[in-house]
Amino acid sequence: LSFTALWLMLVVLVEFPVKTLFAQNELSLKKLSLIEEIKQLEQDIQAERKNLITYKEEKGLLIKRKAEDISQVKKEIGLRRRELAEIKNDSSRLEGRIERSQNQEVLSSRFLQEYGTEILASVKQGIPFDGERRAATLQNIISDLQSGESQASEGFTRLFTFLSSELAMGYDSELIRTILPLQGKEVSVDLLRIGRLFFAVDDGDSVYLYKKQADASYRLDTETDITFEDRKNIQRVIRIISGQEPSDIISIPLQSLLLTGLGKPKP
Repeated sequence: LSFTALWLMLVVLVEFPVKTLFAQNELSLKKLSLIEEIKQLEQDIQAERKNLITYKEEKGLLIKRKAEDISQVKKEIGLRRRELAEIKNDSSRLEGRIERSQNQEVLSSRFLQEYGTEILASVKQGIPFDGERRAATLQNIISDLQSGESQASEGFTRLFTFLSSELAMGYDSELIRTILPLQGKEVSVDLLRIGRLFFAVDDGDSVYLYKKQADASYRLDTETDITFEDRKNIQRVIRIISGQEPSDIISIPLQSLLLTGLGKPKP
């Protein structure tokens, strides 16, 4: 062989093991790299599994909490529904009470109107003292009840006050100046009231007595003469009540006040 051929053979024999060695090293590096990648991938998979487990646990807790919240909301809804039902029941009961109260108000007002009307008739027919004013006061009470301007409670209070004032008239005396028809003409007179029993009229010259009739009405007796002593005593009472004389014990003719029929004295 020539020197050149030998040289080439030597180069080939030397280069081949070197290339083989480099190839083996490169494979080893790739193998190591793959091993590292596989390890990293396994670690990543393990981490993902842990994350998945954690996610499932958290999701489970979240679902549990949501379920608890839903259960609580359902309980609250149930409570609110029961409260609403109770409110509706209370409302129904209240409406019933209001209706009964309104009915009671109507019945009470109607009773007071009827009772007041009966009293009004008695006032108009009754004692002959300040009758127009007293009747007007009572008529206003009845009218306010009829129009609804006064409720039954207010009407009752006003009617009670009126009756109290009527009752109080039985325990005091009073004198007023008024105009009455006497002897066919209107005359200014002193009208005397002693309790609810005695009523006399003094026109300055004569004294007349109101006498109760069988129908409980009163009539001014201008025909029956009273004695001089009775007239004097009645005029003294008028002066005492008007403050012109001091108080005293005076006899008045109560026994002659009751008449029946056409004016004949009661036996």
